[in-house]
Amino acid sequence: MNRIVKRAVGARYNGNLPSIAQNTFALYNAKSCTSMTYANMHRLVDALNELDKINKGFAATINNFDADIYIEERNLQGAMKALDRALESQVLGSIYFKQAHLLYTAGIYDEALRLNDKAIAMEESKLAFKQGNLTLYRSFQEAILKKK
Repeated sequence: MNRIVKRAVGARYNGNLPSIAQNTFALYNAKSCTSMTYANMHRLVDALNELDKINKGFAATINNFDADIYIEERNLQGAMKALDRALESQVLGSIYFKQAHLLYTAGIYDEALRLNDKAIAMEESKLAFKQGNLTLYRSFQEAILKKK
């Protein structure tokens, strides 16, 4: 794991990283490697974020994954920061929804509603046949309003 991180730091993005990173993340999720600790995975994501000319979609994906690690650690602040980094790379309604859900579970309903409203607005701006998450986002909006 340390070799992976060391090689990524200061390297230049060459297009091969998505498959390598996805395989590393899959190994982590399978819990099949003891050296893949929370700290090591955060270091890997940090190193990948420092690469020159990284694809915006890939950057959003790795930061979304980093948020999942923070969620496992029960670290709301870390997860929200990772999702903010994902949004800096690629603005997606699903990321706003994930943030809203995190805040909802923490009992921060006003901010959860605000972020879910962003997710709804983004979904509504799509062509009708691409609004696959709209029902989910609206039902979640109702759940938040019931808690307020």
